[in-house]
Amino acid sequence: MASEIPSMISADVKTSADRFPIKPAGLTASEAVKRVFVHYWGSYFKSLRQVRDLGLRFRVLVENGWQCHLVLERLPDEGSWLNELHELGVMVDCIKRPKSNFDRSAIRQIRDYCTETRCHTFLCDNIHMSPLIGAAWAGVPSRFWSKRAMNSYFEQCRAPSLKERIAISTRLSGWLSTKVLAVSRSVADELESSGVPRKKILVQPNPRPEMSLIHRSREEIRTELGYTEGDIILISIGRMEKVKGWDLLVDAFLQQACNHPNVRLLLVGSCNIKGQEDFRRDVERMIDRSDHRERIRFQGHQQDVQSMLLAG
Repeated sequence: MASEIPSMISADVKTSADRFPIKPAGLTASEAVKRVFVHYWGSYFKSLRQVRDLGLRFRVLVENGWQCHLVLERLPDEGSWLNELHELGVMVDCIKRPKSNFDRSAIRQIRDYCTETRCHTFLCDNIHMSPLIGAAWAGVPSRFWSKRAMNSYFEQCRAPSLKERIAISTRLSGWLSTKVLAVSRSVADELESSGVPRKKILVQPNPRPEMSLIHRSREEIRTELGYTEGDIILISIGRMEKVKGWDLLVDAFLQQACNHPNVRLLLVGSCNIKGQEDFRRDVERMIDRSDHRERIRFQGHQQDVQSMLLAG
C-alpha cells in the first residue's frame, strides 16, 4: 500500500509546490512514467492566481515523471491562463459539472475518462460524490478526496437537518476514497463524526501563497479606496458567512461609531455568491438602520490582499 499511495509532504515546508499532498514516494523514473494522475477540479478558473497555484502543485508530479490531467467544468475565458499548464505538459479537458450527488451521466463520463487515461491516482475537491463513483467504477486504485470547507450548517451557524446528520454522500465518499484530505482538524473531526474512519483522514492545511512585494505606497492605496490619512481603518478578511461573525463585528462597530468619528470598517471577502444572500441582507439592514452607512464598505473578493492590509 505504501508504494501505491503517494507520501504526504512535511507540514513544515512552506511553498505551495512542496505542500502538495500527492507526491510519489520510492518510485524510479521508469516506474513513475507509468503513473497517471487526474485532478478533477470540477469548476472553472476564476483568476490567474488559481492557475498558477495549481501549476506549482502539478510541477511536483511532472518533475517526478507523472502524466497529469486536469478536468474542468469549462475553459477560462482568457485562454492564455492555461499556457503554464500546457508548458508543463498537463492535459486539460472539460466534463460538465454533476447536477446532483448521483449524476449518472457525469459518473459514466468520469468512468470513461479514467479508463481512457489509465488513471492511477484520482483527486477531487469539494465536488466529490459522482466523481468518486466514476473513478471507483473505472478501477482507479488510489482515490483522494480533498475537503476544503466545513459543512453548510456549520457555516450558517444552524443545527443540521436530519438529511445532513445522515450524511449519505459524505459517508459514501469516505468509503470510496483511499484517503480523505481535510483542510483543518475541525474538518477532520466533522468527517469522523459523519462516519469517515479516522485512519483514512489526513489533515493538510491550504498552502500559504507567496506574497509579492507591493510597489505602491500606503497613501496611494488609501486614496484609491477613498480614505484619508487621518482615518483609522478596521479590516476584516474572509467570506461573508455567518460563522465568520461579520454581523457581530458590524454591531460592535455601530455601537462605538459615535465615539470614534474617524474610524472606518473595511470588509474584504466574497459577499455575492450563492448562499450568502440572506446573511448579507441581514447585515445590510443593520447598517441601513444606523447613521453610519458611509463608514462601512464591502470590498468583495480581492486577489491583492496585501494592499488591503497595508491600507489599515
